[in-house]
Formats: sequence, C-alpha cells, structure tokens
Amino acid sequence: MESLYGMAYRLRCPMPMNEIERMVWEMNRWRQFSLRFGFPPIWWVDILLIDTAFREIIEIYQIDISIWRFHRRAAQDESGHQISLLLYTNDGCFTAVKDALQNHWSVKILQREGFLKEFLPQEELGAEIEATSDRNWPSPLQRAWPFYIMGSCVMFLSLIRELTDTSFIPSEKSEIDELRKHYEEINDRLRAVWQSQGSHAFFHHLNAVFGYEPLVAQPRQIAGFLASF
Repeated sequence: MESLYGMAYRLRCPMPMNEIERMVWEMNRWRQFSLRFGFPPIWWVDILLIDTAFREIIEIYQIDISIWRFHRRAAQDESGHQISLLLYTNDGCFTAVKDALQNHWSVKILQREGFLKEFLPQEELGAEIEATSDRNWPSPLQRAWPFYIMGSCVMFLSLIRELTDTSFIPSEKSEIDELRKHYEEINDRLRAVWQSQGSHAFFHHLNAVFGYEPLVAQPRQIAGFLASF
C-alpha cells in the first residue's frame, strides 16, 4: 500500500511549494489516453485496466505527474464505451506513458481478444489546471475540481485493492476467462458498495464538508439518483 500513501501525500500539497517545483509545474500540460470498446459497455474491462495498467503507470511515473484521474463513459455514439486516463504532466512523461500503456499486457490481451477497438493518445489538452474541467462551472471551481476528482480516483484504486480476492494474481499469463471472472466479481462488489453505502459514505460526507448546505439538483442528476438508490 506504500504507493497509495505516496499518492495521498501528493494530495496534501498538490500545488508547487518553491521556485523549482513551480518551474516543473509550468512545463505540465493535460494529456489523455483513451481506450474504446464499442457499445454496449463491458464494465469489467474498465476495472481490469484501472487495477493493472493505470495503477502501475501512476505508481511508476507519479513523481512526474502533478494531477491525474480516470474517466469512464458509455453512450450510443461515436465514442461508445470509453475509459480514459488523464495526466497533468510533461512531454517526456507523456511519451513514456504512451509507450507503457499501449504495450501493457492487459491492453494487449484486450486487443487480441477483440474487446479493445481503439487506443487514442492526445498529447495536448491545455496547460491550465482547469483545461479539462467543465466550462459551465465558475472559474474557481474549474481550478479546484481536478484535485477533488483525483482524490476520488485514489479512493477507488484503494477500494479495488480492498475488495480483491488475493488468491488470484492477474498477469500476462492469465486466460481471458480468468480475467473476466475475477474482474466481474470485483465490479459486482464495487456496485454493492456504491448502492448500499454511497449515500452515506460519499454524498453525506461531501455534504458535511460544505456544512450541510442544500444544493440545486438538475433533472438528469435526480434521475440518476433515483435509478441508483
């Protein structure tokens, strides 16, 4: 768990603290690595990639990554089911991660078995911290939100580890049916935690951070809550 503690430390002091760190920070740009799987979604492949390829990349390159997150989506459109790793980092790290990700054993297996349709690295999404935030939000929220969602992703990585049956260790030697069974089971456990504990563990405690103030929920968000609880 040492690597997760390292990620947590980065959350404690995410902004540059001295002139050298500020110079390094200024070389950063948002980079995105997207993997597309078509539609309908096959959710267990996301968990496989997050637990193996994404986890290893964050652990190996974390000293060069100032902010990061992953994003999952699925819709009946051109992108279909897609999972992306977004990194706020420098040019050298982008090149290294691009090579590491497209050659990672989990990506190669999903490609070989016909699950992975496209691998789409994007080198430049913007230099500003807020470049990948929703433009409809106020500017202060756009700049602060990346740190919030990174913390959520650290928690999700930790939760996957906590819910994993350690009797099976996924590797390049694993059969696709073994991987499917393993990560479908983890996905089921994650779903159970979200559905049974999410209201208190996530929504209630985030509400507490903001002093239990009420919020305005949009119809789409309300529909999502009603469908989930």
